[in-house]
Amino acid sequence: PDGTLIASGGVDGRVGVWPLTAAKAGKTFDHGDDVLTVSFSRDGRWVASGGTDGNIRLWEVQGQRSRLLEGHTDWVRSVAFSPKHDLIASASDDETVRLWSYEDEQQRNQIDGHSDWVRTVAFSPDGEKVISAGDDRTINIFDVNTSEIQSLQGHDGLILSVAASPQGNRLVSAGQDGSLRLWDPEGGELARIESDTGSIQSTAFSSHGDEFLSSRQRLAHAVSARFQFHSEPGDNHAAEHRPGRCLGRGQVVRHAAVAARPCISEIPHCLVQCMAPPKRVASLRGADGEDPP
Repeated sequence: PDGTLIASGGVDGRVGVWPLTAAKAGKTFDHGDDVLTVSFSRDGRWVASGGTDGNIRLWEVQGQRSRLLEGHTDWVRSVAFSPKHDLIASASDDETVRLWSYEDEQQRNQIDGHSDWVRTVAFSPDGEKVISAGDDRTINIFDVNTSEIQSLQGHDGLILSVAASPQGNRLVSAGQDGSLRLWDPEGGELARIESDTGSIQSTAFSSHGDEFLSSRQRLAHAVSARFQFHSEPGDNHAAEHRPGRCLGRGQVVRHAAVAARPCISEIPHCLVQCMAPPKRVASLRGADGEDPP
């Protein structure tokens, strides 16, 4: 959370915690089976992993303690810590999202609003909503306090990633249909960016919330798109799309490509799209000096 560490997981069953000032993992943990997702707690004390064994494991970054959360009956594809509470959310191929207390290792809730694999889960910035999406092409917004579910639909294929803006008033989703879609959680779809170059694997908002990044499989650069919101007579949710651009010369974007080493890349300045390849700043290797798979 403080920008000094990166967590990674892979098909070797290992979880690595990488200092940004070094090119080797500072600490590794053994999840067991293939690791599909990792996430840091809000205070940086814990890193969570989920994988093909259906379990969530928590590892103390600076200590020796570990915790095990069991209950899913299929792969765990995504985990996320609440920014406000001692909760962690997990998304699974068993078509459920589950909420856990990582302090006492107990399941708090099971959310059954999806009809197919759930691939991605995130919390709203206030920790009061859990946002999930997956193969049923639906984004579900679960209210932690009332257990009510609000659904958003529009993607033409499975949804691979979803994120909430820092202000909590916008969502962005990325899908197999090659589109990025921007949503008002209360009013529906605001805008979209469509592409014919394949699935968009992941997306995230910038810290200010006026830009978001996206990545595609095997691509070595990330591109952001900016939307400015304004009110017009009779239209409370007007969106003006400005050409996608990178964050700016000299800023660093962290990403991991499939079948490649996790790396940190410096994104060149650009308009519309990144035409020049990024400059690799660092390459991260496993604790044994080998490239992670």
